[in-house]
Amino acid sequence: MLQTASETVNRTLSRVFPERRLILRSETNTRYFRASPLMQASLLTLALGFVGWTGYASLTLAETSLRAAAATGKMEAAEAAYEARIALLEGRTFRMAEALSEARSDEHLALERLHGQHDTLTNAMSSEREIAARLQSQQSRLMSLSSEHDSAMRVCEATERRVAGLERQLAGKTAEVARLSDTLAALNDTVVDVASARDDAAETTQSLVLRVDELSSEISERAERQNRIFAQLEDAAALSLGSLESVFEKSGVPLEPILDAVRREAGGSGGPFIPADQVEALSPDAESAPRLAALMADLERVNLLRIAAERMPFARPVGAARFTSGFGYRKDPFNGRSALHTGIDFAARRGSSIVATAEGRVAYAGWRRGYGKVVEIEHAFGYETVYAHLSEIRVKVGQRVSRGDRIGDMGSTGRSTGTHLHYEVRVDGKPVNPLKYIEAARDVL
Repeated sequence: MLQTASETVNRTLSRVFPERRLILRSETNTRYFRASPLMQASLLTLALGFVGWTGYASLTLAETSLRAAAATGKMEAAEAAYEARIALLEGRTFRMAEALSEARSDEHLALERLHGQHDTLTNAMSSEREIAARLQSQQSRLMSLSSEHDSAMRVCEATERRVAGLERQLAGKTAEVARLSDTLAALNDTVVDVASARDDAAETTQSLVLRVDELSSEISERAERQNRIFAQLEDAAALSLGSLESVFEKSGVPLEPILDAVRREAGGSGGPFIPADQVEALSPDAESAPRLAALMADLERVNLLRIAAERMPFARPVGAARFTSGFGYRKDPFNGRSALHTGIDFAARRGSSIVATAEGRVAYAGWRRGYGKVVEIEHAFGYETVYAHLSEIRVKVGQRVSRGDRIGDMGSTGRSTGTHLHYEVRVDGKPVNPLKYIEAARDVL
């Protein structure tokens, strides 16, 4: 299931990410790495994710820096405001102290004046009430100043606590900035590594492009070579087919039944010899497969025709010899009467080699009335050949012979007027003209 899904994804992605192959060569070996469409898409996704993460980290770092700078500015403004407030309170406290000192001096003077003017106390009652009121006023003012001083002290303590908190926050921010700086340095190193890898990948891509061009040229040359080989084989097959079929056509032999019989006997095996270098060049593809199938069918037919021709009497039974008598009715050489001559005669010197005209099995080898020393060979498809008037017989009954094998020597035994070979071809036991088979195969076999 997973493999099927992977193949489906690969086929879908191959439109955008065609399959790539990386070839790494060294002095000792060559390695091939295959980059499937799914792998290329995964690598691109990882690269885009890495770039996005880098951008997000950079933006986060910038935002953190801006926030730290804003917090530092606010803290400095707050410190300035607190310092101004403290200075104001100190001024006010100083003025209240001066007023208190002045009030104490006035009080001292009043006491001295009271002692000095004890006698005039009655007259000074109004002055005493005024002084008492003034004293009360000064005391109230002193209490107010004391309250403000306490408030100022509380504000100072709160300010000090706030400053301490801000200092702790600043220390934390400083540590965080240090960590972010380290992270940024590491990211910079990674970016440098990625840039280096990108440059290496660009060089590798360039080399792959050059290799693809070389392979395209090689494929074109191979296609041309394959077409030439196809053309040569097709011409050879057509020439062989035409020649062999013409042999059967001229001899009047029904071809298709013969081929069917050979095909049944061969069991569908066999075929022409094709060298290994041609096999590599003939590797079928979507375009050449029909052409190759047609060529193989023609070559199979040529092979069947050759097998059939080897089993049929298309050859001459003797080499250099004169044709002395044909097939059919003639005047008998002994009594002069008209008689059927069931074969053809060849004349040559005594002892000339007589050969089998097709492969087969020796059915008879011995003396027969009228024929003298005779050899009869059974062939395929109901054919039989007869070689008569021999001086010597060189085969035995049951022996397998091939076309061209010597079966005897030319002589003049039996009913004969001189040294010659009487040669017959029979089909299903009936004699036929052997000359049409010999003439049909002339210059072909």
